[in-house]
Amino acid sequence: MKYVALTFDDGRSDNYLVAKRIMDKYQFCGTVYITTGFIDGTWEEKDTLHSPTRPLTVEEINRLYSSGWEIGLHGDKHKTQINDMRTALNKLQQWGITNDEWGISIPNSNASETEITSLLESEWGKKIVYIRRGRKCNTAKLKNKILYVLYSVLKSKLAYRRFNVKNIFKIKSCNNLNIPSVVVKSKDKADLIIDFIKTVPDDSVVVLMLHSILSSDHAMCGKNPWCWDEKNFEMLCSNLKNMENDNDLKVKTLMEIMKG
Repeated sequence: MKYVALTFDDGRSDNYLVAKRIMDKYQFCGTVYITTGFIDGTWEEKDTLHSPTRPLTVEEINRLYSSGWEIGLHGDKHKTQINDMRTALNKLQQWGITNDEWGISIPNSNASETEITSLLESEWGKKIVYIRRGRKCNTAKLKNKILYVLYSVLKSKLAYRRFNVKNIFKIKSCNNLNIPSVVVKSKDKADLIIDFIKTVPDDSVVVLMLHSILSSDHAMCGKNPWCWDEKNFEMLCSNLKNMENDNDLKVKTLMEIMKG
């Protein structure tokens, strides 16, 4: 058995209005990492997130939570610093997200080990079950640059597999504080991701890092690199459901996967 987690960063309204609608159809729940300052307007996100949709409302976050979605931490001002994460945690708890255990998505996919240590040594450090990061593969290497071009431009399935092979992990031997993810960007095609998931071995976990899911006629669809169109997303979910029905995989929240 292999596992797939559909995760969403920042807390964009399309996660509730578009992604949840499609995932409900296939009886999937996802994980959304909330940047709390983006939600309540105390942080200006324009130069960092470039979100094409408004933030989630507190009511929408609670609807996701009550329907089985995992709500995780993504900082208050999109930072990994302990005070920023502490503020985010306090706000989420005030908004009714009363987790006893938390997952964190590292803003910008990188953080110093000093920052990570500070989080773990804080008064709530024992509540951190996992830390999800970005790609594990080194995208600065020439080999990976070539593979990226081959799959993003020429749509090579083999190149996509080789580019992402290090971005999966084995559940029994993983480092909970360094969970890699497969980054999904606007030009990625669902068939590449589906083919890749089919080829990963049993006992592997594929964590998909998504951001916005937009309707095909949205003005920013295909233009913003962090937006994926709903047709690709629906195709992905449909194929995942078929694989789940064939007992090839399970789609779960990342917290459910990490806790076994």
